Amino acid sequence: SLLFSFFFFSFSFLFFCLALIRLDTVILHIAYLHFLDHYCEKSEARMAGQSARRAVVITPDHFSFNAETAADNAFMSATLEQEELKLKVMAEHRNLIDALTHAGVELVVVKGEGLSPDECFPNNWFSTHSVSDPFQSVLYPMATPSRRREVECERVRTVLSEEYPNMHDMSAMCDADGDFVLEGTGSLVLDRVHKKAYCGLSVRATDRALDEFCTKLGYEKIDCIAKDGKGTVIYHTNVWLSIGSNYVVVCEDAVVKDEKGKRFLASLHESGKTIIPISHKQVLAFCGNILELENEKGEKVLAMSEKARRGFSSEQMEELEKCVDRIVSADFDSIETHGGGGVRCCLAELF
Repeated sequence: SLLFSFFFFSFSFLFFCLALIRLDTVILHIAYLHFLDHYCEKSEARMAGQSARRAVVITPDHFSFNAETAADNAFMSATLEQEELKLKVMAEHRNLIDALTHAGVELVVVKGEGLSPDECFPNNWFSTHSVSDPFQSVLYPMATPSRRREVECERVRTVLSEEYPNMHDMSAMCDADGDFVLEGTGSLVLDRVHKKAYCGLSVRATDRALDEFCTKLGYEKIDCIAKDGKGTVIYHTNVWLSIGSNYVVVCEDAVVKDEKGKRFLASLHESGKTIIPISHKQVLAFCGNILELENEKGEKVLAMSEKARRGFSSEQMEELEKCVDRIVSADFDSIETHGGGGVRCCLAELF
């Protein structure tokens, strides 16, 4: 009887231990699957795609008319006193954040640090890229001294160092004679899927800096000269060209039709995307300064200003609506007029 009890309790304890081991194995397996699912989802989001699921916005707490950048930016003019201007731009920027958040787009909102009057245009000084690219983030050499300080933004630099540690710092290569300048995705409009870098050369985008980007990131260089209706070289490419997953909005009339210009336009037409031509007048309405993002449901969300929405014809809007799932717009008149940049300029994608 005593011996039976000993064996009974021994075997019971053994089975109990085996059951615990099996339970631990199941729990570990479930945890592993959960980790794998999370990792794959995050990796998938970071793989090459045209639209990002997140973007950085920097609030325009210290916004003002920048006479230095106005020298070659024909979109800029000063019409409001500083106090009134600040109230308007803060409200416009807040409305854009609210509209995109309501559409399900994730935004990393950074408070302006006063590094530059134009710091609400962060896409000019940094870009991020997919895990399949040689570098996952790039810092850019800015044309004007007042804007070069923007790369010191502590909060954004923290995000970049934590999530995109493999960085190529072109900002440190900026030279005194202005021969090495490239203002991020203001100068560059990227077809990220096909690895093509479209760029209108200007004092904000020099050939030498464009070569550096394309060589280091493995992009095909496709450049041209683009001019406005008065024959002046347009300072940034992203005011007359936008590339989405299924559309290309482009001012073909702006492109100088030399060999490079012809190749530039031919490449866009060979993309298989819907081509939506815009006029010089529509460029001034910021119809080219639009950006496709992706929300939490995977829907394509197209961001633009109210001025741009009004600037598109009804037929053009119908074409855009076929190419994306949602179109979001916000009144951006004061920022566009006094800053010379629009909605796209205020959104720096996080891939």
